[in-house]
Amino acid sequence: MDAPTLREGTPKLSDRARDAIREQIISGDLPMGSALRESELAANLGMSKIPVREALVQLECEGMITTRPNRSPRVFEMSPDDIRSLGELREMLEIEALRLAIARRALPLATRLREITGQMAGALSTRDSRSYKLLDNAFHHAIFAECGNVYLEKTHHMLSFRIQALRNKLSREHELNARSLAEHEQLAALIAASDTEAAEALMRSHIRDTTQNYLAQERGASAAPRPPSRVMQAEMERFAGAAMAAAGCDAPTRAAVIRALSHASSLGVDTHGYRLLPHYLEGFTKGRLNPAPELRFLRESAGAALLDGGDAHGARATYAAVDKAVALAR
Repeated sequence: MDAPTLREGTPKLSDRARDAIREQIISGDLPMGSALRESELAANLGMSKIPVREALVQLECEGMITTRPNRSPRVFEMSPDDIRSLGELREMLEIEALRLAIARRALPLATRLREITGQMAGALSTRDSRSYKLLDNAFHHAIFAECGNVYLEKTHHMLSFRIQALRNKLSREHELNARSLAEHEQLAALIAASDTEAAEALMRSHIRDTTQNYLAQERGASAAPRPPSRVMQAEMERFAGAAMAAAGCDAPTRAAVIRALSHASSLGVDTHGYRLLPHYLEGFTKGRLNPAPELRFLRESAGAALLDGGDAHGARATYAAVDKAVALAR
């Protein structure tokens, strides 16, 4: 019996997974730097983990994801230097492709670009950013498709996924899209007129402005304040106990300090809550506070006692005094 084979034209599961994951990266549904878990991807795509694993290997070869030993693969990220370098390479490739396309197929290219810019205008008017960014990509691809140099076109194709992913981050902003449309329409008109010099100048300016917009967006994202993290009190108590134990604190000191910090934090008095823990740990480790003090009651009568707290933490001495007062009251 012959082994089953895929019908001609039917893509392999791994190719389907690769294309689907790539599209989610380009669209931003899988953000740059996000972790990729095979089980989640497989569930979302409705297939086993084996084709997903094969797809991730292909995407790593494309530079769309990065992998490290014993860690989940992640969507690629780009530093400011990476963005600048990609912009410089875009200039070299796209301006050369533009020059060749105008020399060889200016009229068919101009016709195609006018069709695309008309569709871009429609997408802009309805604020359909998803369609707009796909059309933006199609505009630039069309120039390479008409340049008549297959190697130049293939070189651009290898980089186009990263370019699209960056472009799509900006395509959510309506004002930038409106400015972009005007430049694309002007570029199509210059190509129709075979004005190579002006078209090259506009393309260069367009790419440089886009690169600066990418960089400005990255600076804004890195400067944006992070939302406050919420940590449960029980988790803070466990952490504080472990940290003080590592600093040599005995059990009564740990219990007293945690009790004081938790009480203040629960009342919203942050200045006396867990924010002080690093300060206390420094005191224990540098000798300002005794992590295991021997508290002594110097004098004691039926109704009073004199406690020598020495260099114990204030909470340790306070709770010891309170416990003694309660005992005397009985």
